[in-house]
Amino acid sequence: MHRRMIWGLALAAGLLGPSAAALEGDVDHGAWDELVERHVDGGLVNYEGLAQDHALLEHYLETLGEVDPASLPSDAARLAFWINAYNACAAQLVLDRLPLSSVRDAKGFFDRARCRIAGEERTLQELTDEARALGDWRALFADACPAVGCPPLRSEAYTADWLDAQLDDQVSTFLANPRDGLRVEGPKLWIAPLFKTYVQDIVGRKLTADAVLAVVDPYLRPEVREAVRGRRLGLKLLRQNWLLNTMVPYPSPSRPAH
Repeated sequence: MHRRMIWGLALAAGLLGPSAAALEGDVDHGAWDELVERHVDGGLVNYEGLAQDHALLEHYLETLGEVDPASLPSDAARLAFWINAYNACAAQLVLDRLPLSSVRDAKGFFDRARCRIAGEERTLQELTDEARALGDWRALFADACPAVGCPPLRSEAYTADWLDAQLDDQVSTFLANPRDGLRVEGPKLWIAPLFKTYVQDIVGRKLTADAVLAVVDPYLRPEVREAVRGRRLGLKLLRQNWLLNTMVPYPSPSRPAH
């Protein structure tokens, strides 16, 4: 259940006062929350619509550029900051390169292109590394690289108060996707390449099916958990799908539209 729905139910029940959001003591992520609520559905982005709201995205990124993460009140606030910064920066970089069919078509998208965040020009990889430094591997499933095969972009901003529930839901949602996240097929456990890239963050030891399952067991669907119980499985990597996470695909430059 998304944070916004939980928040609304709490307000209706009288559990939260009208000033609760103000009491978070966090960065105001309201602009990003508004943008993704309006332009993201099921992890796919309406980039044409987002482009129409470009001024709001630019304003939000300008805000993030002035933040000192060390001044934020908690690690949860800092982690929410870095995750939202990654996702907003990724959206900006896509808009700068439209029309785009795949982020693989944009040279240096992850390690050269930059956004000004926390007083410095930073790449997407550097933003991921800032989140990794806080020690919660679930954040890797919240940095939604703008590709179909990556963990999905949420239609809400991450916030300190709801971060734990949001990250749990993000991991569960991605692992429930048998095409891109995780599936059991015969004697093999197929997993997203994300696990290999960040094996030390997520697993902390040699990448094996048992090691992966020991970490992700709480996030598996009951039928998957039952299917792997007591079995010795081999491990395979799913193929990464780099097509842009857009509601309306753009033609590939190598295959012009007719």
